Amino acid sequence: MRHAWLSALSHTLLPHHCPLCENATESGLCAACAASLVPLRDACEQCAEPLATTEIAGTLLCAHCLDAPPCFDSTYCHYRYDTNLAFLIQRFKDKGQLGVGRWLCRAMAEQLQVRALGVEAMLPVPDHWRSRCQRGFNQAEFIAKSLQQRLNLPLWAGVRKRRQGSKQKTLSRALRRAEIQGQFVLTQRPPRSVAIVDDVVTTGATASTLAELLREAGCEHIEVWALARTPHPKHVSAFFTQNSEGYSVQE
Repeated sequence: MRHAWLSALSHTLLPHHCPLCENATESGLCAACAASLVPLRDACEQCAEPLATTEIAGTLLCAHCLDAPPCFDSTYCHYRYDTNLAFLIQRFKDKGQLGVGRWLCRAMAEQLQVRALGVEAMLPVPDHWRSRCQRGFNQAEFIAKSLQQRLNLPLWAGVRKRRQGSKQKTLSRALRRAEIQGQFVLTQRPPRSVAIVDDVVTTGATASTLAELLREAGCEHIEVWALARTPHPKHVSAFFTQNSEGYSVQE
């Protein structure tokens, strides 16, 4: 936690530099690096998984959502998850560079203006207190509060994470789902329409688990909003640059 807050303080007091190229900039990213970030296009409407060109024709749903639709209705992820975006999210999430997080949320909020009209409240994915102490903040809550300033939507904190669980980034969809079962508990009756907010959607296991809780409690419309969506493993080479250690991935 100390490291995260010291990092955030240094990036507030010291001159701004672009986190990607390290050139001086007024705030956030320089114009060239900002232009290198690619909005997510051609993605599944329900889970936002990027679709290969051969999958786009005739359907806007991925094979997984056609076979086993999740409990949420739709997903919006603003950025394509590639090498640069993975680096920026790692700087924001693990290094406490909150200015990077604010910059990423600004463009996302502009594209959510219409969607926000159909949502009553945002639910940041809850974090266990141990994780919050280690990082110094909940990244999903930070994103939701940044969006709140521009969308005028309230935050709803009616779900609690009762156990921490293990690291999930190396687990398959099925193992992630099994790992996360029982981690969350509902503490309030939810609004009729909710947007679950997170930093990155990987397999959708967290969002699906939360959506099931909300549905069972009477929530009628559920969306998932995140900064980025990771590609399916079979498409990873189209989204990440390769280096001597393999494809660059989020830490």
